[in-house]
Amino acid sequence: LDEAIRRRVIRKCVERFAGDVKDFELKNIRLLLQFIEQSDAGSQMNLPKNLTAQKDYEFVYIYHEKNKSLEVFEYPLPVPGTFTDQSLGITIESSLEARSAQAIVTNNPLIAQLDYDKIIGNLILRNRRPGDRFFPLGMSFSKKVQDFLTDLKVPRRERDKIPIVVDGAGRIVWIAGFRPDDRFKITTSTRMVLTLKMSVNRGQEDLI
Repeated sequence: LDEAIRRRVIRKCVERFAGDVKDFELKNIRLLLQFIEQSDAGSQMNLPKNLTAQKDYEFVYIYHEKNKSLEVFEYPLPVPGTFTDQSLGITIESSLEARSAQAIVTNNPLIAQLDYDKIIGNLILRNRRPGDRFFPLGMSFSKKVQDFLTDLKVPRRERDKIPIVVDGAGRIVWIAGFRPDDRFKITTSTRMVLTLKMSVNRGQEDLI
């Protein structure tokens, strides 16, 4: 876009968050445009009015400091049953069936079908924790969740919103909307299949 239009877009964005553009001067706009054009993915810039700009792979996010991050969350996930959380904007349905009666879905990131007998204890739905690792389906080695999401170019400030299913032993079973863990995949010896199906209500479709 023409630079004059880009300046107007930024002013409108600031006005939407802060109510006005007072104290957000032309020099701030110019610095922000320079940041957008020249900075690397993952870079951040502090702006007036407690705003922060963050550049990711395809987008630049401008957000208010109070909305910078999502609090840690952790919920029990019933099996079988339905879990819904309005703040996350998701619903996860879980069901159990014998393997012989189960049609295996392998290419839908919103559905995970797992060997239930390999799961220890109760399932928990949470967001990521420092040091999280899992075995992405199809891989024989573990990978940091952070590296996995980085490779998929998931925006940094969105990563803490991604729901992760773990079992009672703390092992990651499924990064919901992305990939199950290979340790829980269905094999010829599988007896009971656990199906987890996530419905998205808040625009997380853009991450998947």
